[in-house]
Amino acid sequence: MPAATPAPATANDGNGGEFVSVKGGGGSGGGGRWALLIGVPLIVIALFIAAAGFWVKGKIDPGSQGEEVAFSIAKGATTSQIATSLAEKKIVSSATVFEWYVKWKGGDPFQAGKYEGLRVNSPMGEVVDILKAGPPPPTTVSFLVREGLWVSEFKKLALEKFPTMDPAALDAALKNTHPSLQPAGSTNIEGFLFPATYEIAQQDVGNAQKLIDQMIAAFDRVSQAEGLPDATAKLKGVAGTKSISPYEALIV
Repeated sequence: MPAATPAPATANDGNGGEFVSVKGGGGSGGGGRWALLIGVPLIVIALFIAAAGFWVKGKIDPGSQGEEVAFSIAKGATTSQIATSLAEKKIVSSATVFEWYVKWKGGDPFQAGKYEGLRVNSPMGEVVDILKAGPPPPTTVSFLVREGLWVSEFKKLALEKFPTMDPAALDAALKNTHPSLQPAGSTNIEGFLFPATYEIAQQDVGNAQKLIDQMIAAFDRVSQAEGLPDATAKLKGVAGTKSISPYEALIV
């Protein structure tokens, strides 16, 4: 047989009447358990989000900066590659966070070139601002002089590279500049224009005399290191009784 349902308790109200007392079946206790089951995970999630936010904030702005670091972006480098390079040089503290930051703030793609002003532990906002501004203009212009060029070929090359150069000034510089091994009274500069890649300062671009001075200085420096000024003594007897001058040794 099914169990009988207990009758509600009654009590006298003191005036001959009765009232019914109904006891809940543990309702308040059940509600507390549900609140606990829901509240604890929410607190854990909130703490996790707060900790993650604090961690990300520390990565975005790690604190005091260190020394300046030379940094270059190669042509065609992706944001991921740039982020990795920045992290390797300790400019940013996390390549992954920097990628997220760039996607959030925008600014890429960044220009290839050499950058200045980047330091160890730089704030990511500052790094993005520097990269968005692009590399500073170069302070020099590279000028390649190949081996085996005649003076006439060199003149054509120089005037093509530096359109502002005065042809008459270049002719004068070639005629009036005298390397240390050039025979006295000679104005022939063949063989003295040392083949190399020259870095010409921006303020000197188009200055024929400074270009020739730089090239002759390079020749004198290398010839000294190779012992060319001592060629007469070193080559004594090679041509019989004839003495070989350093210039003759150069052009042979």
